[in-house]
Amino acid sequence: MELVMGGLFGFATYQAIMQALPTCEAVDPKTHDWTTFNQVGKALKTNGKSMLLENAVALEQVVESTVAGEIMTAGFQLGNTLKAASKSETFLY
Repeated sequence: MELVMGGLFGFATYQAIMQALPTCEAVDPKTHDWTTFNQVGKALKTNGKSMLLENAVALEQVVESTVAGEIMTAGFQLGNTLKAASKSETFLY
């Protein structure tokens, strides 16, 4: 009985993967622009603590939005804060 159930599970998993694969392959990572993301990552690695301290008020708003359940707003606020902080002249890297 367990062998039959295992076989059915394996077959169902295979079918699900074969149906989802064309959708996953359609996403071309080369068409995305990762420059800003990479700039933020580099700035966080080199000056992360000072970036967070200098933007404490903006980050407090992010936390307030999160607590209020406005996750999308919090995400946009966090992204904009990090983007602005990474382009600030204080963070030369």
